[in-house]
Amino acid sequence: QNWQAEALAYSALTVGQQGHITRIVSNCPDDADFAMMRRSSYPYYHVHITPKFSLDEGREYFPYYNKPLGVDHWIKNAVPAVSQSVVVLLDPDMVFVQPIRPDGIRNKDYILYTGHRKKSEVSDA
Repeated sequence: QNWQAEALAYSALTVGQQGHITRIVSNCPDDADFAMMRRSSYPYYHVHITPKFSLDEGREYFPYYNKPLGVDHWIKNAVPAVSQSVVVLLDPDMVFVQPIRPDGIRNKDYILYTGHRKKSEVSDA
C-alpha cells in the first residue's frame, strides 16, 4: 500500500489540497521500512503507527478491526493531538480529482447523481 498512499498524497499536491494528510498504518510486520513509509511528496504528510488490532485480546484473526480501531487509536494518541473539527477518511487506493473544500463541491460536473429516489422505487432484490 506504500505506492497507493504516495499516489493519494501526490494527487492532493497536484490539485492544491490544503491541510494535513495522516496515513494510519496498522498490522505492520516487524521488519517494515518505516522510514520509507514516512517519505512523501506532500509537505504536510504524517504517519501514525498503531498496534496490531486484528490479533487483539486473543481473538481470531480478523483484519477488519484495523481500520476503525486504527482511527480511534490515532484520535486518542496522535502527537500533536487531533484538533480539527472535520476529518476526512480516505483509503489509499483513492485519488483527489479536485480539492475538498469546506463549502462543498464547486464544480457540480463531478457529481454523478443529484436527484432523489422514492423509497418505493428502491429495491435490493
